[in-house]
Amino acid sequence: MNDGNTATTATVTDSWWPSRYGAADEAGALNEIGADSVVGAARAVRRGRVYDLAHVLHMDVPAFEGRAFRQELDAPQSVAGPYGLGFVIERVHAPSQMGTHMDALNHLHRNGRTYNGHRVEDITAPYGTTK
Repeated sequence: MNDGNTATTATVTDSWWPSRYGAADEAGALNEIGADSVVGAARAVRRGRVYDLAHVLHMDVPAFEGRAFRQELDAPQSVAGPYGLGFVIERVHAPSQMGTHMDALNHLHRNGRTYNGHRVEDITAPYGTTK
Protein backbone atom coordinates (compact mmCIF):
# COMPACT_ATOMS: atom_id res chain seq x y z
CA MET A 1 0.00 0.00 0.00
CA ASN A 2 1.21 3.49 -0.79
CA ASP A 3 0.23 6.14 1.75
CA GLY A 4 1.18 8.96 -0.63
CA ASN A 5 4.45 9.60 1.19
CA THR A 6 6.24 6.40 0.30
CA ALA A 7 8.13 5.92 -2.94
CA THR A 8 7.17 2.83 -4.88
CA THR A 9 9.07 0.93 -7.50
CA ALA A 10 7.33 -0.34 -10.60
CA THR A 11 8.28 -3.56 -12.29
CA VAL A 12 9.82 -2.85 -15.68
CA THR A 13 9.71 -5.44 -18.40
CA ASP A 14 11.27 -5.51 -21.84
CA SER A 15 7.85 -5.78 -23.48
CA TRP A 16 6.27 -2.47 -22.47
CA TRP A 17 5.01 -1.66 -25.93
CA PRO A 18 2.82 -1.53 -27.91
CA SER A 19 0.61 0.37 -25.49
CA ARG A 20 -2.84 -0.86 -24.57
CA TYR A 21 -4.17 1.82 -26.93
CA GLY A 22 -2.44 0.34 -29.96
CA ALA A 23 0.91 0.48 -31.72
CA ALA A 24 0.16 3.79 -33.48
CA ASP A 25 -1.07 5.60 -30.34
CA GLU A 26 0.55 8.92 -29.40
CA ALA A 27 -1.90 10.05 -26.69
CA GLY A 28 -1.39 7.52 -23.90
CA ALA A 29 -3.69 7.98 -20.91
CA LEU A 30 -5.27 11.02 -22.57
CA ASN A 31 -7.33 8.41 -24.39
CA GLU A 32 -9.19 7.99 -21.09
CA ILE A 33 -10.42 11.59 -21.10
CA GLY A 34 -13.65 12.27 -22.93
CA ALA A 35 -16.88 14.17 -22.42
CA ASP A 36 -18.31 11.52 -20.08
CA SER A 37 -15.23 11.35 -17.87
CA VAL A 38 -15.07 15.15 -17.60
CA VAL A 39 -18.73 15.32 -16.56
CA GLY A 40 -18.15 12.49 -14.08
CA ALA A 41 -15.18 14.30 -12.57
CA ALA A 42 -17.19 17.51 -12.24
CA ARG A 43 -19.93 15.60 -10.41
CA ALA A 44 -17.37 14.37 -7.89
CA VAL A 45 -16.67 17.91 -6.65
CA ARG A 46 -18.22 18.49 -3.22
CA ARG A 47 -16.42 21.64 -2.04
CA GLY A 48 -14.66 24.29 -4.04
CA ARG A 49 -11.07 24.73 -2.93
CA VAL A 50 -8.22 26.61 -4.50
CA TYR A 51 -4.67 25.47 -3.86
CA ASP A 52 -1.85 27.86 -4.62
CA LEU A 53 0.89 25.74 -6.15
CA ALA A 54 2.96 28.70 -7.31
CA HIS A 55 6.55 29.21 -6.31
CA VAL A 56 9.13 31.73 -7.39
CA LEU A 57 11.81 30.67 -9.84
CA HIS A 58 15.17 32.32 -9.29
CA MET A 59 18.82 31.94 -10.26
CA ASP A 60 19.52 29.59 -7.33
CA VAL A 61 16.53 27.29 -7.80
CA PRO A 62 17.65 23.67 -7.27
CA ALA A 63 18.35 21.88 -10.53
CA PHE A 64 20.02 18.79 -11.89
CA GLU A 65 23.55 19.30 -13.18
CA GLY A 66 23.60 21.00 -16.56
CA ARG A 67 20.25 22.72 -16.04
CA ALA A 68 19.85 26.32 -15.00
CA PHE A 69 17.25 29.04 -14.72
CA ARG A 70 18.10 32.41 -16.22
CA GLN A 71 16.00 35.53 -16.47
CA GLU A 72 16.93 38.62 -18.45
CA LEU A 73 15.16 41.94 -18.40
CA ASP A 74 15.67 44.52 -21.12
CA ALA A 75 15.71 48.08 -19.85
CA PRO A 76 12.23 49.58 -20.06
CA GLN A 77 11.62 51.60 -23.16
CA SER A 78 10.56 55.10 -22.17
CA VAL A 79 7.91 55.67 -24.83
CA ALA A 80 6.80 53.24 -27.49
CA GLY A 81 4.02 55.20 -29.15
CA PRO A 82 1.80 58.24 -29.27
CA TYR A 83 -0.21 57.28 -26.17
CA GLY A 84 2.78 57.18 -23.82
CA LEU A 85 2.93 53.41 -23.73
CA GLY A 86 6.18 51.80 -22.67
CA PHE A 87 7.16 48.17 -22.40
CA VAL A 88 9.54 45.78 -20.71
CA ILE A 89 10.83 42.66 -22.40
CA GLU A 90 11.49 39.72 -20.14
CA ARG A 91 13.25 36.57 -21.31
CA VAL A 92 13.17 33.39 -19.30
CA HIS A 93 15.47 30.50 -20.15
CA ALA A 94 14.82 27.23 -18.35
CA PRO A 95 14.30 23.56 -19.09
CA SER A 96 10.65 22.56 -19.26
CA GLN A 97 11.16 20.47 -16.12
CA MET A 98 12.33 23.35 -13.95
CA GLY A 99 9.76 24.52 -11.43
CA THR A 100 6.96 22.94 -13.39
CA HIS A 101 6.31 19.73 -15.17
CA MET A 102 5.45 20.11 -18.81
CA ASP A 103 5.79 16.68 -20.22
CA ALA A 104 5.20 14.62 -23.28
CA LEU A 105 5.12 10.86 -23.55
CA ASN A 106 8.60 11.00 -25.10
CA HIS A 107 10.18 12.85 -22.16
CA LEU A 108 11.38 9.69 -20.49
CA HIS A 109 13.00 6.79 -22.25
CA ARG A 110 14.51 3.45 -21.35
CA ASN A 111 17.28 1.85 -23.35
CA GLY A 112 16.75 4.40 -26.12
CA ARG A 113 13.00 3.77 -26.47
CA THR A 114 10.18 6.18 -25.60
CA TYR A 115 6.43 5.65 -25.32
CA ASN A 116 5.13 2.89 -27.55
CA GLY A 117 8.64 1.76 -28.44
CA HIS A 118 9.71 4.69 -30.59
CA ARG A 119 13.48 4.96 -30.85
CA VAL A 120 14.80 8.26 -29.48
CA GLU A 121 17.01 8.83 -32.53
CA ASP A 122 13.98 8.44 -34.82
CA ILE A 123 11.84 11.09 -33.11
CA THR A 124 14.29 13.83 -32.16
CA ALA A 125 14.76 16.95 -34.27
CA PRO A 126 16.76 20.16 -33.71
CA TYR A 127 13.73 22.01 -32.31
CA GLY A 128 11.78 19.29 -30.53
CA THR A 129 10.46 15.83 -31.14
CA THR A 130 8.30 14.50 -33.93
CA LYS A 131 6.13 12.17 -31.84
